[in-house]
Amino acid sequence: MLENVEGNLQQNAHLVAMLNNLVVPAVRSHEAPVRERGLLCLGLCSLLDKSLAEENLTLFMHFFSKGHSALQITALQILTDILNQHGAHLLDTNPTLLKVYLKALKSGSKAPEVQAAATVAISKLMLGRVISDSSTTVEDLLKTLVVLYFDPSTAHNQGVRQTLSYFLPVYSFSRKENQDRMRKVALDAMHKIFEIQETLDDEGDAESEMVSLSTIGAHLIDWTDPRKCYVPGNQLTLNDEGAKKGINGDVHLEFARDLLERLKSGISREEKKTLAPLLAKLYISPTSTETLIREVYEEVSIAVDEKLIADATGRNALYKIHVNLGKIVNSLTEKEKATGKSRKSSVTPSVADEDRTVITIENDDAEGEKTELVKVEEDDEGTVIADVDAKTTRDSLVESLLSDDDTEMTG
Repeated sequence: MLENVEGNLQQNAHLVAMLNNLVVPAVRSHEAPVRERGLLCLGLCSLLDKSLAEENLTLFMHFFSKGHSALQITALQILTDILNQHGAHLLDTNPTLLKVYLKALKSGSKAPEVQAAATVAISKLMLGRVISDSSTTVEDLLKTLVVLYFDPSTAHNQGVRQTLSYFLPVYSFSRKENQDRMRKVALDAMHKIFEIQETLDDEGDAESEMVSLSTIGAHLIDWTDPRKCYVPGNQLTLNDEGAKKGINGDVHLEFARDLLERLKSGISREEKKTLAPLLAKLYISPTSTETLIREVYEEVSIAVDEKLIADATGRNALYKIHVNLGKIVNSLTEKEKATGKSRKSSVTPSVADEDRTVITIENDDAEGEKTELVKVEEDDEGTVIADVDAKTTRDSLVESLLSDDDTEMTG
């Protein structure tokens, strides 16, 4: 009945009576089946009354901590429904609540079904933005989910794998902020997965279903690709090559910076070999923030000069991003110069209290197109004529003026 009831609990006397006379005594019962049904009913009542939910959050967390697997799943489902119904502020007033979810995510070896239920629950909370962007735990949750997706221990837990195969790309592509958060946790997640792989190798368990680290890196690059991020009002598709070139690629520039920082941090040679090739897979957009482009280019140039990467594949990846950034920086510099020249050529020097015309001479030489503003002389009619050293130019101007004078005299 409670599953089909809507409205405010306190405004329904029958529901209040049922809560006090049936549900609460059932929760306090020493009979496990009765207590579990009472817990479920109390959770449904909490969806109808916010104050009741706040009062019993600790009780639901207690049932999760002390209960068996089925009871833990019920408690997780109740907590998730309460958060979706009554808002994220409950997380702010109960910071230990997210630790319950983290604990459930890490319970795979003991209770894979609890891990699967927790994965579904957290995916709902993060996609619905119930867990706010400002939460200090959101990055820990995301990193844990990324590691779980590639961890060989979840290879046979289809509930976890299927949920994450949907959640991770959808979460990343839905908002720029989500892509940036994925970028922030990507390298830490890869480091954790690298440690898992080393442990498996040390234990001789090489036959475990472990995705290669290069494939994992490719997934992380893909999930942070700015061309695939949804932008409200933008109908961009993967086939719109022209539109894709106008995408801001700051997230991958920051990714490149993170990679360089990690490569300099003294990680093992094997981990370097895993991370360095990712530099070549990043999308470098010419429409990214100019300041960031120049900063990353400078850092990449330093890495090239210092020979940061030893293996050939990694070096080639570093050279590739260096060349791509160099082309963009050169293009930006040329545009700045062209803009400066156009501004100079468009400036008209003012002559006091008189209307005068300035003639500028375009002078093409070996150094490129240059516009010269040269010494001017004033004729009788107040026209300012450029004084150019080139004899042919002076002669042509004189001839033109003489021909004009002749026309006026004969007229």
